[in-house]
Amino acid sequence: MSPVLLSRLAVSKPIGLCVGDREVTVCRAALTPLGPVELSSESAPYDGLAQLPEVFEGLLRPYLRRRGSSRVRVALGLPAMRVFFSTRPMQGADRDASPMVLLHEVLRSSDVDVEDMEIDVVRGQPGKRPLASLVACRREFVTELLKALTSCGVRPYRAEPAPFALLRLGACRVRAPRKAAAVMRFFLGPAEGLAMLLQAGMPLAWRTFELPPGGETSAVLSMARALQIVSRHCGEEGFPDAVLIHGRADLSEAFRDETFTEALVCRPQHVAEPSYDGRSIALGLAMGCRDAVEAVDLSRTIKARPPVWEVIPFGQIAAQAAVLASFTWLLGGHLDEVRRAYSAAHAECTRHTWLKKVGDEALAKEKTELEAKIAAVKGFLETRVAWSTFTRDTAARLTESMVLRTFNGNCDFNEKGGATTKKSLVLNVTAPIPQGQSMPPEIDTYLNVLRSDETLRHDFPHVELGGLMWSQSGAASGLPQASFSVNCLPKAQKAAGKAAGKAAGKAAGKGE
Repeated sequence: MSPVLLSRLAVSKPIGLCVGDREVTVCRAALTPLGPVELSSESAPYDGLAQLPEVFEGLLRPYLRRRGSSRVRVALGLPAMRVFFSTRPMQGADRDASPMVLLHEVLRSSDVDVEDMEIDVVRGQPGKRPLASLVACRREFVTELLKALTSCGVRPYRAEPAPFALLRLGACRVRAPRKAAAVMRFFLGPAEGLAMLLQAGMPLAWRTFELPPGGETSAVLSMARALQIVSRHCGEEGFPDAVLIHGRADLSEAFRDETFTEALVCRPQHVAEPSYDGRSIALGLAMGCRDAVEAVDLSRTIKARPPVWEVIPFGQIAAQAAVLASFTWLLGGHLDEVRRAYSAAHAECTRHTWLKKVGDEALAKEKTELEAKIAAVKGFLETRVAWSTFTRDTAARLTESMVLRTFNGNCDFNEKGGATTKKSLVLNVTAPIPQGQSMPPEIDTYLNVLRSDETLRHDFPHVELGGLMWSQSGAASGLPQASFSVNCLPKAQKAAGKAAGKAAGKAAGKGE
């Protein structure tokens, strides 16, 4: 099934709102199992923060049916130049520190008041050392954006930096190699680019850079060197394991050039999407509106509390109610069967009025006697040997020229009447030897037929050839005769019965 067809059936269709330096882009997407599908997108310019309410109103009006009552989730993207991002190794004393303390230690400046900033921290351990990624933005800027959205009757689901949303879309389109720990991703646009350094999927650093016409490859190489220098502060040294370049399909030949590859020290993988533009960022923002997605939210402490209908997980409640109803229906059917069985047994017991006159001791005694009889019959059936069946089967398997001389079956019984495992079956057979041959060919055929007999295999699974002798006399045809014995043994007596079978075969040969 194609993503376009799945988009028509998708229930979740969130909106990504990317705020750039001079332009706002909105994108509505359908989230499908095969990835996001862009349904519509639109951009509008703005000159200052004062125009944002009007711009937001014009872009979001088609998606909001009634003012202030839309259930559509809207994710807000902040421009990279307005956000401070840094990753640092975590020491033992810093693991429980607050985001403000960590940011103050990173900035180490008295001119910046960290209390006027919205801060979020992402902790992880992609390598051997635990890391903390700090994301901060001016509270005044975030507050103005939230006011503009609130004036449109929209409560943002999340406010995160634009590079994070672009990374989410890029990782969905093209996954990094499985064995690659350190990865560089470049997102290229018409005139600007974004470079990100990742360790096991966790962002360590990002940088924006310009793409001058004709100098795109040099700009990418310069930014790759800069990210390598920055990675040393995060405890990562050396070249990345993989390099992925997104966007600018017109530069495919330049990125495949051997000179560029040698300078980068790693052969890059170039894909057409996503580019570094507002449309791709807005689509990545819409992807982050899933409940299971954990991401940075700089509006966590500023935005209003969600209404009750957003907090209640109606989907989970419906799913659990459906499961509960299914189990109730199944258990109800099983209960009806138990009740019918109980009613039948109760009615049967009611017919036997004589049971009321019999005491429990008499019933227990009768039960013991019946169990003893059943055990005796079971022991007899399990230990008896159907000699008559074996006689009929072994004789029916013979060819016309073969003669069954003797049939010797033994089964020892102990003093209590139960049979032991000491049982055997020995057959003495003669067959003519054709002229020009040393052995009758019917011997192997007869042994294979006995081994495949299901009745014989139940008691004697091992069928082997015993003593084999040659005799000139005793046949009406005048041909020499071959006398042999067939030893049929149970599994437990295979080794011990070989010697007895050989002795019986020799005795039969001497009798011939």
